[in-house]
Amino acid sequence: MNLAEKIFCEMAVKSGMDIFRVFDSLNYVPNLIVGMEAAGKAGGVVEAAISYTGDVSDPSKTQYNLEYYEKLATELVKAGTHVLCIKIL
Repeated sequence: MNLAEKIFCEMAVKSGMDIFRVFDSLNYVPNLIVGMEAAGKAGGVVEAAISYTGDVSDPSKTQYNLEYYEKLATELVKAGTHVLCIKIL
């Protein structure tokens, strides 16, 4: 976490912000964790968002299938999110 993220989150909490939706358009977990940690350490409720596009019921989709999204959700829960969000792109 860098200083700007730390200060922003601390000031936002002091100003009354309570829920921080953290997302990365590519679902890159290390980037998500940086924001999650900054918001959580400042006392905010962390809502990790999964960027979703496609159709998990389509068997021709092999990379971004249901298993991919299940694994991603599990990683975010293990990383400490309070709330999971699905952000449809």
